[in-house]
Amino acid sequence: MSEAELSRLRHHNAPEAVARLEEELVAYRDCTDGRATLLRRALAAGVPLERIVELTGEQPAAVAAAG
Repeated sequence: MSEAELSRLRHHNAPEAVARLEEELVAYRDCTDGRATLLRRALAAGVPLERIVELTGEQPAAVAAAG
């Protein structure tokens, strides 16, 4: 059984509350894919670090490190 199949099986057999949380975790992972690239693009476009922090909720050091 592949890892994806095993994950789907676990998700299907999980209690409803756990399954909903798992869906939120996957959505979070999907949202964070490409995070560093997006931060670099924003900095390169001239968006001020403070504004990026305000819009993303990221820590200033994390935004600066991405650049």
